[in-house]
Amino acid sequence: MTVVQLEFFVDPVCPWTWLTARWLEQVEAGFGVSVRLSFVSLLELNGDDPANPWRDVLWAGRRVQRVMAALRANGRDALVAPFYRAVGEAMFR
Repeated sequence: MTVVQLEFFVDPVCPWTWLTARWLEQVEAGFGVSVRLSFVSLLELNGDDPANPWRDVLWAGRRVQRVMAALRANGRDALVAPFYRAVGEAMFR
């Protein structure tokens, strides 16, 4: 069976990417898919507008992304998804 490699971009403060990542965990476990989380910043995509009511949350997401990037840079890629899951559980449950 061929393993399908999937790259999924997440922003730690986006509930939609967090929910999709949970679903992808199930797909990964049952269908031979390997998911690698990559990072996207809604702050960068949407601009840093001081009037945005979500601005502080988006900046907090950038700090979480730095931790995830540091894990990956230090050879701890296997910890990125569990860390992302834990942050999401703390924020969205």
